[in-house]
Amino acid sequence: MEDLKGELSRVKEDVAEVDKAWVAKRTTLQADKDTLQTEKAAMQVRCEELERAKLDEAKRASKALDQAKRNAETCKEWVSQGSF
Repeated sequence: MEDLKGELSRVKEDVAEVDKAWVAKRTTLQADKDTLQTEKAAMQVRCEELERAKLDEAKRASKALDQAKRNAETCKEWVSQGSF
């Protein structure tokens, strides 16, 4: 009977160690998850910033192209009128 009590005591200790290890691992995994979520949010913000910058650049390029077309038309008119 004493052997069984000793074995039960050792099993309880082993279970307690496994529980502690599991809690530590779960805590680490949760911290890793939190870190990844924070990094993901930061990347999403950065992607949005880059998308806005890309759109702004496209608008500037479009305006520059429109201005170049107007300039070309003005030059054509001057040349056709002999004003150039």
